[in-house]
Amino acid sequence: MVKLLIFIFGLIFGSFIGATTWRLHKYRKTPKKIYQGRSICENCNHELSPLDLFPLLSYLFLKGKCRYCGHKIGGFAPFIEIFTGLIFILNYIYWPYGFEGIHTIYFALWLLIVVGFLILAIYDFRWKTLPSSVIYITAILSILGLLVYIVSTRNYSILFSRIWGVLIGGGIFWVIYQVSNGQWIGGGDVRIGFLLGLIVGGPLNILLMLFISSVSGLIYSLPMMFLRKFNTKTQIPFGPFLILGCVVIFIYGERIISYLKNSGSLPIY
Repeated sequence: MVKLLIFIFGLIFGSFIGATTWRLHKYRKTPKKIYQGRSICENCNHELSPLDLFPLLSYLFLKGKCRYCGHKIGGFAPFIEIFTGLIFILNYIYWPYGFEGIHTIYFALWLLIVVGFLILAIYDFRWKTLPSSVIYITAILSILGLLVYIVSTRNYSILFSRIWGVLIGGGIFWVIYQVSNGQWIGGGDVRIGFLLGLIVGGPLNILLMLFISSVSGLIYSLPMMFLRKFNTKTQIPFGPFLILGCVVIFIYGERIISYLKNSGSLPIY
């Protein structure tokens, strides 16, 4: 029952993610409009009624078409809703901190951070940039989550780990940005580097995150180059792969490091 409720919340937030991503791009030159007005059809600009806004159900009921102009909506909206629901369930199943007392608040904040991550990943995939406003909001949520964790565990030493994470995570990308004059990576990558460093913390976690991000990016890019959809000058969004690496390390980091130490791949101090 809990998983079903979390999946439903995932559907709702998936709808929010799709709408927010579209609004961020459409109103990128007039940011105030992002938060104003009701949802509209992208084709005919007709305001949508509440019956049109039920996640997944409205899409199925309307057979994937706008109620007002009959234009085909496409499969992106239901896909991101279902995908977000599944991501929420996976985070619930593998959540490493438990759900006793204040840890439930920590989990809720983490899900909101995941929502921010998904907005950033989708936007970067589609338009090759990372909206700063979403990075800043996600950073605020991350700081709140860190404070909740410290209050619940009284583990103040984690602050040093997160400071190291910010300095290393953001510092690496800042140096690359400066050396390349912004040709290799953009300013959004630098900002998200600071954010992800804040979340994973520690030099080892940062290195593992970068390794996972690089491997996943390579796995994505090589087939595209083989099919000649990419070439050496194609701009590949790295933000989604950084986010993937961050989530993997945040959820599985301790288990991965423990496994590497037990297998002898890492020295034990």
